[in-house]
Amino acid sequence: MSDIKFDDVDELKRERDIEGEIGVFLRITDHIFLKVLCQSDANPRYRELGPKRFKELRRQANAKATPEDLTARWAELFTDCMVIGWEGVTANGQDVPFTRANCVAWIIQHPRVIKILDTFTEDETNFRRNRANDIKDDIKND
Repeated sequence: MSDIKFDDVDELKRERDIEGEIGVFLRITDHIFLKVLCQSDANPRYRELGPKRFKELRRQANAKATPEDLTARWAELFTDCMVIGWEGVTANGQDVPFTRANCVAWIIQHPRVIKILDTFTEDETNFRRNRANDIKDDIKND
């Protein structure tokens, strides 16, 4: 084992509380931010539901489920496992409260968000305090 104390080691450490409890804001547009948790073992919601739901989604895709059905299942998966809040989602000029039903409906109407969520939430390096603080500052400045 080396006696060298490398300077950047702390930057590579996982922040499990950010990954699985606190979350970070993901910028969707200039005004819409989703608060999300990581697809990791640090996220109890994902740990409990994620692998089973992903397996079921693959089974449904292989069974030729309709694109609409798959979109709805993806929306439910991300809402139940990763999305825990939002900022800037509106309808008729009014803020829409974050609820499971509202989130699922919003993702279904914006299916491109599924790919954005999947790509972002699977990368644990997105779940760091410095990144979370940068995005919080962006929200305050909007």
